[in-house]
Amino acid sequence: MLSVRASRRGDLKRVLGLLRSVGLPSAGVRSSFDNFLVAEEDGHLVGCAGLELFGDSAMLRSVAVHPPLQRRGIGSRLVVTAIATAKSRGVNRIFLLTQGQADFFKRLGFREVNRGDFDQAVRKSVLYTRSCPLSATGMRLEIPRDA
Repeated sequence: MLSVRASRRGDLKRVLGLLRSVGLPSAGVRSSFDNFLVAEEDGHLVGCAGLELFGDSAMLRSVAVHPPLQRRGIGSRLVVTAIATAKSRGVNRIFLLTQGQADFFKRLGFREVNRGDFDQAVRKSVLYTRSCPLSATGMRLEIPRDA
């Protein structure tokens, strides 16, 4: 059975291995690992997603699923859980950079934006400054506030 939970320090090595296996950058993972989620199935780490928090904005990063298990909804579940986590922490906007997965994130409510439209605070992310190429697609999700 699949479960999504907050990361624990003991998960770091497995998350870094997963990111390496799918070609995603690991820079900045250690410093933001307290805001990571992991997906487990039968005791095995099968996916991850992280948030870098910048006040009322966040950068969604490191959304990864073990390749043989992709296209089963694990990534969507991780992203939806990350959005709920961000909302509970007072985040109003989530940004991300992606190469080739824009359609996946659009299905989850994200919209393409120029990198120049990223909040100033989010531009401090290592993903924005160093890890993601300029060709990466910038995206933003506005989180609606409950009435």
